[in-house]
Amino acid sequence: MESELNENMKKEAAKVDGWLREKSTYAVGAAHLMASFDGKAPVTDAQAMLRMVQDDKDIVGMVNANESGAFYSGKKDNTGKINPQDRGWYKLAKSSGTLSFTDAYKDSTNGELVVTAAVPYQDAGGNFRGAICEDIRLGALEELVRAIDYHDQGSGFLLDPKGMILASAKEGESMTQVSDNAALKDHFSEMVQQEKGYYVSGDDVVSYTTVPTTGWIVGIIVPQSEVFAPVRHLRITYGILTLLGIALIVFACLRFSTAIVRRLDMLHAHADELAGGNLSQPELVIDSRDELGSLAASFNRMTASLNQLITKIAATSEQVAAASE
Repeated sequence: MESELNENMKKEAAKVDGWLREKSTYAVGAAHLMASFDGKAPVTDAQAMLRMVQDDKDIVGMVNANESGAFYSGKKDNTGKINPQDRGWYKLAKSSGTLSFTDAYKDSTNGELVVTAAVPYQDAGGNFRGAICEDIRLGALEELVRAIDYHDQGSGFLLDPKGMILASAKEGESMTQVSDNAALKDHFSEMVQQEKGYYVSGDDVVSYTTVPTTGWIVGIIVPQSEVFAPVRHLRITYGILTLLGIALIVFACLRFSTAIVRRLDMLHAHADELAGGNLSQPELVIDSRDELGSLAASFNRMTASLNQLITKIAATSEQVAAASE
């Protein structure tokens, strides 16, 4: 049960991770192009490149910024107006040296939940030259989270490490706080620390794991009755098999004891006949090689010996009688 839950969550985390990486390929490609131009591409050409995301409904837009102070999107040039060094995503790209994601936040213009992918690029000497910023709408994650299930049961969720519910299968729960969810609030710190696992909360089981690229927590809340159903089925199955085993043992014991009693009764009847002087009864049938079979064979030999003895005594008596005449 535990391994199945963990494997299920691992697959869901891979889906979220794969979706983020797929959406961030625009920024990765743009960074490669800027690196090939050593960050010195004409602004108009660079802006045309940044506008390549405009047909993707999940992308808000992209920005290019560099160490020379350039700062522009596909539509607007803010060079000289905005300092790249003041932007968190720029600092993140510079310090990490690879594709990185910021914490999720609400876009100031439309209130949508977004995350920023920041990709650095280097000059010909391998020195940091600048970074591409790509803002990704997280609304599509609602569909991914709603699809999370365990045997067609359960309610999926996606959390950020600071306690915001990024997406939830429950209507109206997205963009709220973990503290508002009874099944999650008391265990959130444990989830962040342990990164994966499961726990029981009331009548539910909560299973979770961490998305590698962002540190987000993806999970599911499933009724205990559904999670432990296979265990109950196994208990019932083992119970039935145990009862059948006991019944078979009792049946075998009864048959064995009945066979022993039947053979003892035969020996007893045979002995009674011998005690009454009946030496003409047929031999006992020997159908086993156990102690009772050996005893029956002994009775047969004793009967045969008595018959021979009596026959000899009778013959001797006749001879004595004949001699006395």
